[in-house]
Amino acid sequence: MEKGEHGLQVYPSEGVRLNACADYIRGKYESAGYQVQKLLFEENGESGLLVQIRNTEDNAKGILKTVIGCKACVSLKLLRSGNDLNVSVMATSWLDKGVVLVAAWFFLWPLLVTGGYGVYQQKTLLDNVRQDVLNFFANNR
Repeated sequence: MEKGEHGLQVYPSEGVRLNACADYIRGKYESAGYQVQKLLFEENGESGLLVQIRNTEDNAKGILKTVIGCKACVSLKLLRSGNDLNVSVMATSWLDKGVVLVAAWFFLWPLLVTGGYGVYQQKTLLDNVRQDVLNFFANNR
């Protein structure tokens, strides 16, 4: 594994395992109660998969999390590059949390706690997905 720009991980000669890695991550997080979708895309003539993971709660707590920007969302981008596999794990909707934190600082200071907790949850989810990808390639040789 090599580390590239902006947190891109390159797994040499692992391009053929693109689907297996996406399915592993999808299964792991769906069984943990996350909403997961797997999307095909093409970039620079190479095929890839985007796995989007988000924490879902359909109750009042979930609606409140959406309104104040505390829903953790992560995208895993798997892109074949020849025989190699380029992997990026990205946070989504982080800007929403920043806006909530700034607004909370001036107007609704209790949102500082919930917004801060949302940022923490998202960072934790990001770290977990990164580690799960590493584990997939380490344990499936």
